[in-house]
Amino acid sequence: MRIVTIRRRAGMVLAAFCAVVALWMPTATGLDFDDLVSLIENGVQEPALLGILRDGGGVDLDAEDEAILRRMGVSEQVIALARTAPASDPAPVMASPSAPVASLPTSVAVAGPAPGTPVTPIPLSGSTAFPSLYAKEGWLSVGNQDAMPYYFLVNPGNKRLFISRSPNGGYEIAPGQNLVLNLRKETYKLYGDSGRELKVRVREGESTTLRLVPFGVVGNSGLQGVAQDRDQVRSEVLFNNYVPPAPVVVVDQPPVVIVPEPRPRQYYYFHDRPRYRRHHRGGTSFGFGFGW
Repeated sequence: MRIVTIRRRAGMVLAAFCAVVALWMPTATGLDFDDLVSLIENGVQEPALLGILRDGGGVDLDAEDEAILRRMGVSEQVIALARTAPASDPAPVMASPSAPVASLPTSVAVAGPAPGTPVTPIPLSGSTAFPSLYAKEGWLSVGNQDAMPYYFLVNPGNKRLFISRSPNGGYEIAPGQNLVLNLRKETYKLYGDSGRELKVRVREGESTTLRLVPFGVVGNSGLQGVAQDRDQVRSEVLFNNYVPPAPVVVVDQPPVVIVPEPRPRQYYYFHDRPRYRRHHRGGTSFGFGFGW
């Protein structure tokens, strides 16, 4: 009887321990507010935002969050869809702070070809050091082969990555540079401004490469992401072709000249004109006088 009781108590302790572990482990169900802001700052258009929200679930928005989104120009349709299924994800955390990544130069001088010529990927000329790995982590090596810098944001809590052409709080990757991060082994979703997702898998103790490769012609180019882990290669368009807007031609109209019409000449007619006559009195003239 005592042995049975001990086994029963051991089973209860084990079940309680498993429940605590299950509650402690982070989940990655849907987007959070920071994810949504990052997508908007990356220039993701409204149709793509709606698709991402339908795929990743809603966001736990409060009144202040909604006010911020409205100030950013987000439509009511996006806000309504964002709050349909509140998420319970932890706040986004950057890559492991115990393994800092070397800072990169802010700009690299690159002589670009003339507009209209095909773009060619820039060879990688430098790389940051491989940081130390911890349990269940792998390396993600991100190489920028475009002629412009990109900004790479990591949200490990929701297993999402964001690439932007404007500062978004993430790492700056200069042209021709390679950034190496240590991330927990997971399959991450990478987003640019096209609204399409590229799956990037990080394996424990291994290196996954992600190349940012331009395509198109100078002045009308896009960016493709190519991820490789072992023999698995995945690619997706992260930035669509950018077509510069046509210049606006303003035609100056000649000023309007108002020419006044000549004033018509006025004529006045007198029907009773005075008549002159001489007054004679006894044959003697007294001069001129008026007669009416």
